[in-house]
Amino acid sequence: MKRKWNADEAREFFENEYPVIYRYAFYLTGEKEVAQDICQEVFLRWFSLDRPEEIEQPRAWLRKVCTHLSYNYLRHRNVRLNLEDYEALESKEIASNMDRDLTNFEVEEALKRLSWKDQLLLKLRMEGLSYKEIAEVMGISLGSVGTLLARAMKRFKVEYEGKEVADAERNAVSG
Repeated sequence: MKRKWNADEAREFFENEYPVIYRYAFYLTGEKEVAQDICQEVFLRWFSLDRPEEIEQPRAWLRKVCTHLSYNYLRHRNVRLNLEDYEALESKEIASNMDRDLTNFEVEEALKRLSWKDQLLLKLRMEGLSYKEIAEVMGISLGSVGTLLARAMKRFKVEYEGKEVADAERNAVSG
């Protein structure tokens, strides 16, 4: 059978124990409003007990409940903060992937505008083939690989960055 508290008795118990439990909750959480909420929950649980008179050390019981509620709060807060950090990291990753995809698309589009020979030269070099291997694949002399690659790179740069940028650089060098 649940104990009925008389108002004076409940008020006296609350007024004696609340400051101690509040300081303890504030010590554990470091947050005034959270400590107040936890204290409210602790006392709600106390006054909901069927037989509180059977508890030999009421303050110890209150502190134990306060400890559990505080730790639960802190655990959930940390999970929430970790989730927010993860979401922020994930959105940065998505933006980075989008930037990389856009760059890859722009490179592919610039390559498509080159002759098939320039495309093949640049792709073979990007694959890590040596000048000798490129010469064999392309059927050209070893001595001309460097010159052809340099010209292909120049044409690629014009396509990728735009003719205006290439003209500006040429004028800056000659001017």
